[in-house]
Amino acid sequence: MQTLPSVSSCPKSTTVGSGMISVFITNLEKYNEGKLIGEWLELPTTPEKVKQCFKRIGIDGVNYEKFFLSSYKSSVYGITNYIFENSNLDELNYLTCKLDELSHDEMEIYEAAIDIGGYVNSIADLINLADNLDCFQCLYNISNEYDLGFYWIA
Repeated sequence: MQTLPSVSSCPKSTTVGSGMISVFITNLEKYNEGKLIGEWLELPTTPEKVKQCFKRIGIDGVNYEKFFLSSYKSSVYGITNYIFENSNLDELNYLTCKLDELSHDEMEIYEAAIDIGGYVNSIADLINLADNLDCFQCLYNISNEYDLGFYWIA
């Protein structure tokens, strides 16, 4: 359950609405009244698009001001494991902006680091991971300890 957020804009180089992460924003008060009123919002987005979305689903900041994320999807492997109904929309938007700046190779390392586990427990950790990909190295064609040893001494 969240009240009206302030969503920061991405740098101009970021593609708005790339769909890397999409969230279904649901009006909480309407939901409690038995009505499912919501809309998909593709991230990254702009504050104007968030305001338009809220207006369409009846969140006006006076009578209806609370929302939650009732569904979410992502084209980035492993991200949805860390998105919850009360996730911060501004954090998710910022994460998507950061991910949109990654090259294909950086995205492979990012997804591998998520898959390995142990580095991520929250959206903030996902953002931190995107900022620290230089701490990781992807070794291709290494499938066992022998190959790894040969790689390091060769």
